[in-house]
Amino acid sequence: MPFFISLFLGIRGLANYPIESMMFGGILWFQDLTVPDPYYILPVFTAVTMFVTME
Repeated sequence: MPFFISLFLGIRGLANYPIESMMFGGILWFQDLTVPDPYYILPVFTAVTMFVTME
């Protein structure tokens, strides 16, 4: 669990830095990796995947 918390904090911290490859390195509907997902597709997909895995 501490590993996942530190991984989350590290990735969240990367979004705050002006890294040019993070702004133009996305694919499909998420072109800019520094902005939040407006459609909530990735969080919902992750939650459904975790729920299915636990069942």
